[in-house]
Amino acid sequence: MSFYKRVSNYVKRKLVYRRRFNQERKLQGADVLPLKYFHGTLNVGDVLNVYLTEAISGRKVQRVETDAVPHVLGVGSIMHFGSPNSWVWGSGVIDPNQPFDYSQLRAAQIGAVRGHKTLALLREKGLDVGDLPLGDPAILMPDIYRPEGQEPKYDVGIVAHYVDEDLATVQELARQLNAKLISVRQHPESFINDLLECRAILSSSLHGLILADSYGIPNLWMRFSDKVLGGDFKFLDYYSTTDADHAKAHEVFTMSDVDALVQTLSDKVAVHYYQGDKAKLRAALPLQ
Repeated sequence: MSFYKRVSNYVKRKLVYRRRFNQERKLQGADVLPLKYFHGTLNVGDVLNVYLTEAISGRKVQRVETDAVPHVLGVGSIMHFGSPNSWVWGSGVIDPNQPFDYSQLRAAQIGAVRGHKTLALLREKGLDVGDLPLGDPAILMPDIYRPEGQEPKYDVGIVAHYVDEDLATVQELARQLNAKLISVRQHPESFINDLLECRAILSSSLHGLILADSYGIPNLWMRFSDKVLGGDFKFLDYYSTTDADHAKAHEVFTMSDVDALVQTLSDKVAVHYYQGDKAKLRAALPLQ
């Protein structure tokens, strides 16, 4: 390794250390709830973390990058972000084959997980977690945000995962159905308002499906590509907590697939009802 490369790496390590040190110092004694969640491309499923956690805890949330302070590990397929200082609330596994040292997690600090598949994997990895509340905390949104008097304007809304949104098949399906295209790159209230403008939702985004179910909007799990990270695991994990635990994605990869779906859509959409205990899931939010 060259001298300049070594210096560059040293400077980067010092900057990371300083940022984490400053964050830890800011959190000490502050009346905030430390929360770790995915923070990259604006995505409603990730932004839900702050919205839900603040609403339920009544405290301001501080996003943390460090594992040095106790923190809530929240909504999303982020179990691999876990550490001995993580208190898990509704998190899920993204891919059971993803390398991760599950011994870092503390069974006593796992308050709830997203679904039966994540729960089974934790037990398989030796974590004695007992019986936990199950569910993605996004199902609690109607208890917190329910706009009044919003009537549907569209027969169909399409929520494409951000990796799918520019696909020609998505655009053609929207054209044929005269559908509203709903972006996941927005905040929870505006996203939910968009969903409520539609009588049915087609979604390749997990939280498009979860929120549609939660607000009683018939929907269909779509697969527009093989680009969504983790494949089907997170979807099946969620559906394991509903009355549709054998759900299957409807594939639309070609223009012929678009034409076929348009002809049969009304027979395919449905609401999938949560089978768990929302009160227990809500009460499982740790560090309150």
